[in-house]
Amino acid sequence: MSDAQNPSKKWIIGYVNTYKIKWDLFIILLALYNSISIPIELSLQPPFMNNNHGLIAVNLIIDFLFFLDMLASFRTTFVNQWNGDEISNPREIAIEYLKGDFTMDLLSTIPFELIYTALIGNSRH
Repeated sequence: MSDAQNPSKKWIIGYVNTYKIKWDLFIILLALYNSISIPIELSLQPPFMNNNHGLIAVNLIIDFLFFLDMLASFRTTFVNQWNGDEISNPREIAIEYLKGDFTMDLLSTIPFELIYTALIGNSRH
């Protein structure tokens, strides 16, 4: 059975796919935004960032996009470092992702601020 006929390989994304590369650049821009906005919000606590529903919505959308990127990572090929082959087996891709970037990606998608707000309340000291 060829890769095209194998249903488990139907939704595999090549790591050099043009759309995947553009998506990765978009995700990098979102991560850059987070790396600037989160420290500003936590350290300076500017008034426009406090309880700003638009900003909260933007942050939730970004978290959701990071989650979609996690799902895509479970279906994106990788290069075997020992022999240079592109690995497209879904099980091998998933194992490699779980052993690698999965934990960091998972932690980056958890909306800790919403959890904190739900558990503690909306007041800041």
